[in-house]
Amino acid sequence: MTGLSQQPIVCFSPVEEDHSRKDFNSVLLAMAAHDMRQPLHSIMSSYWWLAARQSDERERTYLERGKQAVLELVSQLDALIDALSIHQREQSATWSLLA
Repeated sequence: MTGLSQQPIVCFSPVEEDHSRKDFNSVLLAMAAHDMRQPLHSIMSSYWWLAARQSDERERTYLERGKQAVLELVSQLDALIDALSIHQREQSATWSLLA
């Protein structure tokens, strides 16, 4: 005996690999759409709440910079989600044509 454990070899067909890839992409899209966007919206709500209570120019400047940074992150996240959605649709269409 060589000391290596006798693990069964698992082989996936291209169709099974495609389903795994689609599942991964779906989970990634769901995570990006919800798990990443939710904290950004919470931060944004905090900015709005603080903006209603701040009074001097320095505070307004900091709040505006923070708000713009969050809005930029949301915009980049939306672009990433759109790109992943397009890629997933293209992959599905390609496999449908090959099947």
